[in-house]
Amino acid sequence: MIKVGLLGFGFMGAAHYKIYQNLPDVQVSGIFDVDPEKVRRGNIAGGNIGDGGEQPDLSGVKVTGKAEELINDSDIDVIDICLPTFVHAEVAVKALNAGRHVFCEKPMALDPGECDRMLGARDRSGKNLMIGHCVRFWPEYALTRQMIREKRYGEVNSAFFRRLSPTPSWSYGSWLLQEEKSGGALLDLHIHDIDYILNVFGQVSGVSSFARQNAVTDRSGVDYVLTRYATESPALIVAEGGWHFHDSFPFNMSFLISCEKATLEFDAGREKTLAVHTGEGRTEYPSHSPATGWDEELKYFVNCVMEGKSVDLSPPEESKTAVEVALMEREAIRTGKAVTFA
Repeated sequence: MIKVGLLGFGFMGAAHYKIYQNLPDVQVSGIFDVDPEKVRRGNIAGGNIGDGGEQPDLSGVKVTGKAEELINDSDIDVIDICLPTFVHAEVAVKALNAGRHVFCEKPMALDPGECDRMLGARDRSGKNLMIGHCVRFWPEYALTRQMIREKRYGEVNSAFFRRLSPTPSWSYGSWLLQEEKSGGALLDLHIHDIDYILNVFGQVSGVSSFARQNAVTDRSGVDYVLTRYATESPALIVAEGGWHFHDSFPFNMSFLISCEKATLEFDAGREKTLAVHTGEGRTEYPSHSPATGWDEELKYFVNCVMEGKSVDLSPPEESKTAVEVALMEREAIRTGKAVTFA
């Protein structure tokens, strides 16, 4: 039995809790939140995909306002961090030093130095560390990655990724809208597509970025970004991300990838999310798992812990690279010039 201590019980923490309930031989033993009474009352914040949903059954689960009670509990195997980004490194290092495996929500941290602290603690502890880059595990994205790697439809000519959200007004104390705490839309939202681009197309050697900053508040930082990436692929690769849209705007997660022999199209808002438009005038809808990337990433991580395997499908070293590329984009925005990878 893998026992989990869950830190943070907003939208993402509640989603993780429900997933763990459906995994065999996994038990959430305790939940930490800065407002434990909120957890007990069932006041779960919504997010940009779905909402808080119904109150999960917390019978027999310890709810505490002290994270150390779970981190230092020797009966707990895994600490799952769904806390604000600016505390990721501090809490992850404490948990790894205490001998716990750590799953931490993305982004890994706010800067590469904090990422290095987490990697160092992982190495010293011998425990697993994984960052929640769920898009790698989202069934439609995973299937598309397989198609591209197999060159099923030839080489990629162009790839456009889009991730647009209503303003995240649901975060506790509005921490998401404070760039110094969240990294803004660049690090919190857009980084999903950065990580996927790295995973599929290889190392990013340079970026050209354009942005709208402080449109939501005077502290929100980059609220919208459009970036072109130079990678190992000759394809034109562009990603668009932003959260300066109004409450009634539906969350948009999509891509359009043109290959030599077909165009691959994904839109999370459609009933048939993934389409392959072929050169013969046909449109096919490949079958895929109905699971979410959150389901698949947590199942994978738990299996790694149970089987004593390293995290190979989403290693934290690559999560650090995603942070580095996001900061390259920030520098390109600041200077108005293309930035190359150091």
